[in-house]
Amino acid sequence: MKVLVITATIGQGHNAVARSIANGLSARGVDCEVLDMYRYFSPALQKIVQGGYLASIKSVSAMHVRKIGEKYYDMMEKGYRPLNEHAFARFKNLPFAKSLKKYLDEYQPDLIICTQVYCVHIMDIVKSKGWTDAVLMGVDTDFTVQAHWQGNDYLDYIVTASEGLTGQLLMKQVPKERVLPFGIPISPRFQERVDKRAAREMLCLDPEKKTLLIMGGSMGYGSIDKTILQLDALPFDFQVMVVCGSNLRMRAKLKKLKTNKRFDIYGFSYDIPLMMDAADVMITKPGGISLSEGLAKNLPMVLDNAIPGMEDRNADFMVERGLALAVRKTYPITQAVTDLLDNDERAAKMRENMKEHAHPDSTEKLCAFIIARAKEHEQAKELEALPL
Repeated sequence: MKVLVITATIGQGHNAVARSIANGLSARGVDCEVLDMYRYFSPALQKIVQGGYLASIKSVSAMHVRKIGEKYYDMMEKGYRPLNEHAFARFKNLPFAKSLKKYLDEYQPDLIICTQVYCVHIMDIVKSKGWTDAVLMGVDTDFTVQAHWQGNDYLDYIVTASEGLTGQLLMKQVPKERVLPFGIPISPRFQERVDKRAAREMLCLDPEKKTLLIMGGSMGYGSIDKTILQLDALPFDFQVMVVCGSNLRMRAKLKKLKTNKRFDIYGFSYDIPLMMDAADVMITKPGGISLSEGLAKNLPMVLDNAIPGMEDRNADFMVERGLALAVRKTYPITQAVTDLLDNDERAAKMRENMKEHAHPDSTEKLCAFIIARAKEHEQAKELEALPL
């Protein structure tokens, strides 16, 4: 069996999901490749797309830009024309589909998994032309279902973050039998647990002190410096780990801050699962992968710096189900942190709510489904080959 995982470098979340799937399948003996779609089409195009994404997330902290982003997303959701009804959209994407066909002709995958919805659009065109008979699977990496998942007639399955999203897909004319609510595929490292005290000792933290983890995403997005100064002014003691990702400028800026409390500043780190084990509460932007990892670790969360549109809706999903608190204009981050870090009963209730929605074994479930389906397909082929 050969599996192609197609991703797109728009942030790093889609790539992380692609790696988790590929690693899980490879460990089970499946021939698997990962393809960055935009990079394959053109390295220059990939840089433009990634640059545009970075520029957009850096600007949304401005209130007027945030309002524009929210309004645009709402208009797009209401006025979106499904792909199967939009001849021009299919026409303009046809050159990309033709380019991708060359790769498929060479690799000949049996299954194609797309971790970004625009990759699904291109593959839907490829399949409509009869250029591959591979099974097509998409992974929705958010706790909402955006309009672009509509109208992909050749999408065989869609993997979702939660059973709670099935209703949204039904409203978008996606048949229930195509929906796989396994959870967003994450690294199996988030299934492992280290005792909180031991985790703190491994990170050279005070094992007895309440601990907060601030996640700025893979690119250290958000006004982390302002957040640190606000938290430092709180009238009770705790220690903080701050992860800036690849944002070297932000990391250097934070290291220069003078604070009363202990703030350990990290850049990109492979120790995120261990840091979550050490923490009592996590502050994070509500990206789908970060939320899935926090749920898997049963770690109470405070959500801040959402990108308008999908991340706002991710935050709504979490707050409505008692899985997180979200910073609002009338609910500052200092109050949210106090309500969890200094209120053990409320944090315990949130942890209990999380158990119903966590999918720490999401990648394992998806890989098992793929392998089982492959075996069924092979058995069907063997039966067809038997003489009558």
